Amino acid sequence: MTEFSQELSKDIEAHAEENEKRKRIGLSSKDRLKRDVANALKWASIALIGIFFASVISSILPIQLLNPLWQDKLINSIRGGASFPLEAVLFMMLACVLSPNNPFLIKYLQWIRTFAEAMSLIFLLMIPLQLYTGFKVIGGRATSEFESLAALKRGAFAIDQSVSEAEFRAALGSIPGAPPLPATKLTETIPSLKANVLQQINPQIKQLETLIEKQRRRRTELFIGFSIRDVFICLLYALAFGAMARKSFFLNFSHRKSSPRPTKMTPGRKAPHP
Repeated sequence: MTEFSQELSKDIEAHAEENEKRKRIGLSSKDRLKRDVANALKWASIALIGIFFASVISSILPIQLLNPLWQDKLINSIRGGASFPLEAVLFMMLACVLSPNNPFLIKYLQWIRTFAEAMSLIFLLMIPLQLYTGFKVIGGRATSEFESLAALKRGAFAIDQSVSEAEFRAALGSIPGAPPLPATKLTETIPSLKANVLQQINPQIKQLETLIEKQRRRRTELFIGFSIRDVFICLLYALAFGAMARKSFFLNFSHRKSSPRPTKMTPGRKAPHP
């Protein structure tokens, strides 16, 4: 009976040791899986940031800082590709959670936070800037249309005031797209020519005025709608990057970096005196 008890206790101890060994192996494989996933997230984050900067730089060349069209293109490029840096920061944060002792992540913790803060500030500054550039772009298009209308009106007025063939020729030549007159002397009288030309130009002036007014209203409606959408998008991106740059998350990992690991005490062993 005693021998049976001893054999049974040995089997129990062997089984317990085997279970403990399996637990240690399982925990180690779990750590390796977390480390591999964190490493993949790290490189995905670096790739996303590289794609973002490459896309922005390629879309704004050549650089024209004072051109509203170039400024509008820059803003659209940053806003259109903002999901790349947002995902990049998120991936880095997930990598920190999965592998808090990763030396690469610990080294670049402050850089990650600074990048998130910078992106949040950029999107806040883009809100008034995109309104200004959009207004300038619309104003430039309207100015071009009004210049065409003004040139047509000036030509019609010059034709109406002309009294000689030379003045009539010069006035007609000042109108964009006007047909050239024959080089020979005109057979019709100047008042008759003036009446025929003005009969064709005046309806064109009214039609162009109507078209410009319709386009102005359409552009204003589109500008208001797109501005509301873009301001809302920029505000959301600014809030998202600002939330990712919170100190509490990064301080947590800074404390992990600086605090020593607790020593594991074995049963029956006293803790060392300080």
